[in-house]
Amino acid sequence: MAIENQWGGRDTCEKANQLNVDIFSAFTQSKEQVYMDDIKEILDELMISLNTEVNDGSLEEVAEKLMYMHEECVEGNFNSIKVLRETNVGRRPATYVRQDAR
Repeated sequence: MAIENQWGGRDTCEKANQLNVDIFSAFTQSKEQVYMDDIKEILDELMISLNTEVNDGSLEEVAEKLMYMHEECVEGNFNSIKVLRETNVGRRPATYVRQDAR
């Protein structure tokens, strides 16, 4: 939602693309062990650049899932990637958030 609505300004899409590059680089080019906190920090930096604060534990959850997927791929197991692709076939990101009237 933050990316689609360009909460980070005109260069929001570039920031999102940079997230992809940063995470890919962390996993493929780091000379040191990559920890979940490293990935969480990359995600958090993007959220800050999008003027978004996340305090619901979702950054940790996403970082953990990315670490798990990376570990599987290193072992030659691409099942989690396959499941992710199948889950998102033909699916577009939500363009709005619906709030129930109280």
